[in-house]
Amino acid sequence: MHVLFVAVLLLYSTIDPCLGGCNGSLTLLTESQGQITRQPADQARMCIWKISVLSYLRIVVYFKRYNLDYNLHSYPNHNGDCNEKNTRIELKYSQAEQPWKSYCQSGMPEPIATNKSTLYVKFIASDSDLLSEFSAQYFTLPFKQTIDLKKASNAIISSPGFPGKYPRNSYFTWSVVAPSGFRIKIEFLKLNIILTSDCSQDALVVRDGPSVKSKVLKRICGHRHSGNSNVLYSSSNTMTLEFVSALFGSHDSFGFRARISKGEKTNLRFHFSFTDIYIS
Repeated sequence: MHVLFVAVLLLYSTIDPCLGGCNGSLTLLTESQGQITRQPADQARMCIWKISVLSYLRIVVYFKRYNLDYNLHSYPNHNGDCNEKNTRIELKYSQAEQPWKSYCQSGMPEPIATNKSTLYVKFIASDSDLLSEFSAQYFTLPFKQTIDLKKASNAIISSPGFPGKYPRNSYFTWSVVAPSGFRIKIEFLKLNIILTSDCSQDALVVRDGPSVKSKVLKRICGHRHSGNSNVLYSSSNTMTLEFVSALFGSHDSFGFRARISKGEKTNLRFHFSFTDIYIS
């Protein structure tokens, strides 16, 4: 059995991460996992960390400690409405561009994923700030994976960080291929994705074919713990899965865990027994 994404949290919590402190200059981090930290004792009011990994990887950042100086210029928001007077943390893809995400709110930020293999994390303290601190860990995952059921009978896949919170701004795909003459079966063992009326924000998209342009079998969100009746079949020997989540918002959802396997042969009657959305 292939297990994909499942051991990520265990891996990045048990191996000593590459550490990056706030020393007032740019710190380059090239390991597949690591940590960035700013403590009140640090003298620098501005620090930049550059995380640069292999091009097929995406970076997932989890804040472990977060205590920014909350003053009259700071607003408890999650949408990046910070200004030059705020103590803030900015996420960028290059030094020159504007941040695509900023943090100056009082609450713990949501985990977040990148859509590139390079990330700049910039900490800026306001003039009066002597107390701000934070610590964040990152790990990396391939954003495209292939599951070849000609080589293995089945595979387990899950959302990034499972069974912890899945990150904001996710985009991860799996391309599945089975031997000729077989359909592909996907069984949902656990499912907990933010529910919206049309699953337009956060969702697992199951496509009946070999690419992200193939016909959508089902766009899935909601909440379900048992996977015994949650089954979908492709109409041929290829299937594509996309896990997506919006950049903004907050949640306590862990995403999904599913088993992929060879289904019935294509000369048998096609069916699927997965109902649209499960809510507990």
